[in-house]
Amino acid sequence: MLCTRVRNLWGLQDDFNAINLGNNYFLFKFSPQEDCTKVYFGDPWVIMDHYLTARKWEPDFKASGGFETTIAIWVQFPELPIEYFQEKVLYAIVKQNGKPLKIDLTIAMATRGKFARICIEVDLPKSLCPCFILGKNCYNIEYEYIYFFCFHCDMVDHRK
Repeated sequence: MLCTRVRNLWGLQDDFNAINLGNNYFLFKFSPQEDCTKVYFGDPWVIMDHYLTARKWEPDFKASGGFETTIAIWVQFPELPIEYFQEKVLYAIVKQNGKPLKIDLTIAMATRGKFARICIEVDLPKSLCPCFILGKNCYNIEYEYIYFFCFHCDMVDHRK
């Protein structure tokens, strides 16, 4: 099922091989380097409401000892005034939560005014902020596909 989903999601030039390493880790082998680059540097990949994080192979990798601490995720800023839909402003806002990677193109072209959306790399063991202050107002931050994040203990998969 995973191979079928990623084949449709990635839209690769050629076929690939996938090996199940256990503990929700998979090794993908790509024929053309362009396919590998597309997957590695592409969007944060979401399958069935879960992030699929791509990383380069590490020698002596053991699936039972592997744990991702950084992931690329999309964040939204609902109700952010349209005058703040600027790359400099959005990057400044997200720097407190993680490393800014890219802005949603529909936001960059100012075609969507409902919310600003930006992709960031976050370190999950560090705190994710539920909101930020800009001017005299406080704005919520919504983390896409992270449904259960406890802002009390900074763990995913439960809420206090």
